[in-house]
Amino acid sequence: MESKRPNSFILKGQDITITYDLTSFSGQPLLAYQKEGKQLTFMGENIRKLDSEIGQLVSVDIGYIPDLARITLTILIPIINHEGAEVPFRTEAIITQHLTSIAGPAMVKGPLQVYAIESLEGKARFIVP
Repeated sequence: MESKRPNSFILKGQDITITYDLTSFSGQPLLAYQKEGKQLTFMGENIRKLDSEIGQLVSVDIGYIPDLARITLTILIPIINHEGAEVPFRTEAIITQHLTSIAGPAMVKGPLQVYAIESLEGKARFIVP
């Protein structure tokens, strides 16, 4: 019997909730992010995906501070074989501040990225399209 890959993910951490669906009613991927009262929704090309040997990296821009930083959220989605209604898993979210200045990133002293890690408990599901 061929295993199906999950297409819907619910991820929760200490004060963060993320839902990520590979497809939606519009046929495009959909990601919803909630943290400390901030709620953002992303669709289609606003969601960047990169397949790697450690799973899929899914990134969205969650903030921008002019002349200081662009802030991204990247979640690591492991490859999961679907087994029943839900498959629990653990993963990480990486909040990255991409530092810059009014004169561009070349004027920033030191590292251009600063990371914060959020541990997440996840549930993967296969929803029939």
